[in-house]
Amino acid sequence: MAFPKAAKIGTGIAACLLVAGGILWTVLGRPKPIPETAEVTTTAVTTTTAETTAETTTTVSETAPPMQSFQVGENAAEPYITAAKAAELHGKAEVMAENYRDFVGWIYIPNSRIDYPVMRGDYNDYYLHRNFNRQYEFKGSIFMDYRSPGDLSNETNIIYGHNMNAGTMFADIRNFRTNASFNAHRYGWIFTKDVVYRLDFIALSVLSAYDEMYALAYFELPTQEFFLERALATAQFKRDVEVNPGDKLVMLSTCAYDFEMARQIMTAKLVPLTNEADYVR
Repeated sequence: MAFPKAAKIGTGIAACLLVAGGILWTVLGRPKPIPETAEVTTTAVTTTTAETTAETTTTVSETAPPMQSFQVGENAAEPYITAAKAAELHGKAEVMAENYRDFVGWIYIPNSRIDYPVMRGDYNDYYLHRNFNRQYEFKGSIFMDYRSPGDLSNETNIIYGHNMNAGTMFADIRNFRTNASFNAHRYGWIFTKDVVYRLDFIALSVLSAYDEMYALAYFELPTQEFFLERALATAQFKRDVEVNPGDKLVMLSTCAYDFEMARQIMTAKLVPLTNEADYVR
């Protein structure tokens, strides 16, 4: 497999952290560490909109029981969200973008617990056990592969999250592994400060942490064509989504237990939306 302008990462290796809460793949090469003394706001940030108060902190308890249903008020089978939820996500994205330089966007999948800020460090294990305030927290953050630009401009992108036993972070992806649940979760959302992206989910796959899709030995991620072909080839469930040259893809990655070093991924097409009428009902 060839990647344009790719270069081998001498120190890049795959590691699986076997911990009580879950397992997460990470590249351990550290090209440009962020100083611990970097200036950043560490207090909780809130913003008030006309319809909601947007808290940048998450409130799901780590002692919550495993999730049994997805009845939480939004419909992930429809390409729309409510005006109240849109206002909340816009508020969170604006505050995070203003106060946290590593903030990429706010990811939300209706009828799941996935409702978190996405961060991006200068190496992939920075946010493995750090929250968005850069303070130690076991479950870490949802974070983007450092090889993906923080503005989602790359044709392929990877976002990682722990598979926590309590059902938080990206653990709900494991609940999509039935035909009914996969069909009920067709759409997700990423709100940045300036752009709203709809995630049109294409495939739910299981593959190895060493799979070529992660491109561990390269500074760049695979091409869109390879990314899509590999996602479909490893898919447990998939659906027809039109993907054209120039369209951008994102892979949500967490750990699975199908085999040693297994990874569960959801691959989606990123659809930028500029008009609120295109995503609010």
